[in-house]
Amino acid sequence: MKRLLCLWVNNLPENSIDALKAIAAWCKHFSPLVGIDPALFPQSVLLDITNVVHLFGSEERLLEKVADELRIQGWQLRLAAASTPGAAWALAKHGVKEVVRGRWPVGSTQYPVTSNKTSPLSPSPLSSLPITALRLPEPIVVLLHSLGVGRIDQLEALPRRELTSRFGPELLDCLDRVTGKLPEPLPAWNPPPRFQARWSAEFPTTRRETIEAALEYLVRRLAAMLTQADRGAMRLECLLTCLEGEPLQVVVGLFRPTAWANHLVQLLQVRFESLQLPAPVESICLEAVATVPLELRQRELFGEEQPRGEVHHLPGLIDRLSTRLGHTSVMRVRLIPDAQPELACHYVPLVERGMRPVIKLASKSPLGAHLPHIPRPLRLLHQPVRLPNGIEGSFSYAGQQHRVARHWGPERIETGWWRGRTVARDYYRIETTAGRRYWVFRRLPTGPCFLHGMFD
Repeated sequence: MKRLLCLWVNNLPENSIDALKAIAAWCKHFSPLVGIDPALFPQSVLLDITNVVHLFGSEERLLEKVADELRIQGWQLRLAAASTPGAAWALAKHGVKEVVRGRWPVGSTQYPVTSNKTSPLSPSPLSSLPITALRLPEPIVVLLHSLGVGRIDQLEALPRRELTSRFGPELLDCLDRVTGKLPEPLPAWNPPPRFQARWSAEFPTTRRETIEAALEYLVRRLAAMLTQADRGAMRLECLLTCLEGEPLQVVVGLFRPTAWANHLVQLLQVRFESLQLPAPVESICLEAVATVPLELRQRELFGEEQPRGEVHHLPGLIDRLSTRLGHTSVMRVRLIPDAQPELACHYVPLVERGMRPVIKLASKSPLGAHLPHIPRPLRLLHQPVRLPNGIEGSFSYAGQQHRVARHWGPERIETGWWRGRTVARDYYRIETTAGRRYWVFRRLPTGPCFLHGMFD
C-alpha cells in the first residue's frame, strides 16, 4: 500500500517559502520523492515513504526520527502518515491526536505525531475532521457551513447526486482524492542544482603555481557542469581555507552568462593577482552561486552582419574591466523620466552582482528611442556655467568669445510643485558662427543665463 508522510510546520515564518524549501531539501535524506504543498502560502512538506519504511524498522520509528532531527533544528511540527497526500495533509493539519512519548528530553516540547495504518476509506481517522481538511475553495466552505455541514462525516451522509448538482463536481472530487477514490499525484519538488567544485591540498601550500593550477582544474570542472545543464554563470564565489585565520572569499560578477572555462579562468586570475594569502592554503571551494539559462542564437543567413567579434569581445572586455577595477567603476547611463535635465539620468554598474545584464548588446532599438523627438545634447556640464553677459549677439565661454549666428527656442522646462523649490527655465539651442552648437537656458522669470550642454 502506498504511504505518504506529511510534515506540517507550526513555526514557519510567514510567507517564507525559502525555509520550507530548505526543509524539503533536508527531507531528501528520508525519501527520494519529496513535495511541497502547492497552496498559495504553503506550510507543509510531503514525503513518499512507500518503499523506505523497512530501512528504519517501522513507520512509527521513521516518524519519530524525522520529528527528532527537525526539532533539533528548531522546527515545531505535526506529522501524519496516510495512503493519500490529501489524507496525510488532513491528519497532520487537523486530525493529529496521538503523541509519541519518550523520544524527547524532559521539559522539551512534545510534537503530535500520528501514523494512520488503516485505510483512508475507514471513517475513524477522517470522518470527524472539519470540512476544511478537504482543501475546498472558500465559497464552498462558507456555503456548507451555512447549511450546517461542518465535518466530513456529515458531508459523506448527504446524497452525492444532490451535492454535484448543488456544488458542481469540485466538492466530490476533493473528497474522493482524500479518500483515495480519485488519484492524487504527489507534487514533486527537486532542489535546484548546486554548481560547486572543491579541491583539497595534500599539504598546505602558498605556491602561486599550485594554487592557480588547482583553480583552473576547478573552473573546468564547474564549466563542464554548467554546460551539461545548459546554464551560464553570472556570479562566481571562490572560498580559500587557509591554515590560519578566516577563509578568503573572492567574488567575480559577469556581464553576460557564460560557461566558457577559459574566460572564467582569466577573470579569476585577475582577482588573484592582488590577493595576499595570510597563511598556506588548505582547500579551495568554487561555486557558481547565480546562474541563468544560456541563450543559444542562430545567426541569420541573409541579414545585416555585425562586425566580426563585436558581440563576443565586448562582454569579455566588460567582465575584465569590472573584475580588475571593481564593478562600480564600469558604469552606464540609465535614463530617468525627470523634467530637470541634470536629474534625468544616473549611473549604474554594467555588471550587477549576481543579476542579469542591465543592457542587451543586440538591441535593435537605439538608446532613447522612447523619448520625444526633441533635440537634446549628448554632453551636459556637471554644473551649468553662468554667462554674465547673456547671449545677446555673443557670449564668452572657456576664454573665447562666441558669436551667435542663430538660435531656436525657447523650450520651457519646469518642475512640479511637489518637488519643493520650483525650477523654471527657458532653454535655447544656439549655433555660433564657428558652427558649434550649445544648449543654454535662462532662469525664470528674469534671471541670468547659463550654459548647460554641447551638441556634438
